[in-house]
Amino acid sequence: MISYQKFFRTLRARDLSQYSLIRKARISSGLLHVLRRNSSYDPDRRIPNGIETKTLARLCNTLNCRPEDIFEQDRYHNDNLREIIQRSAGKKH
Repeated sequence: MISYQKFFRTLRARDLSQYSLIRKARISSGLLHVLRRNSSYDPDRRIPNGIETKTLARLCNTLNCRPEDIFEQDRYHNDNLREIIQRSAGKKH
């Protein structure tokens, strides 16, 4: 799974408000909502879709950063979610 916690840390490090980012990068507030929900540590609330590559490029250009400053792989929750899915699949049989 992908975590966007680094995005919000980068945003704070650049001293840029979410409102300013919306205006400068021409993104929607809904996108920020998606990023916030993907950053939560509750695998049941994760949104399976991420963001488009062109949106990621726009964020990187606006924040003057690299993609790895915006997202990272969340290996812990990857494994945890995989176990949950396997357990629920086993109960159906």
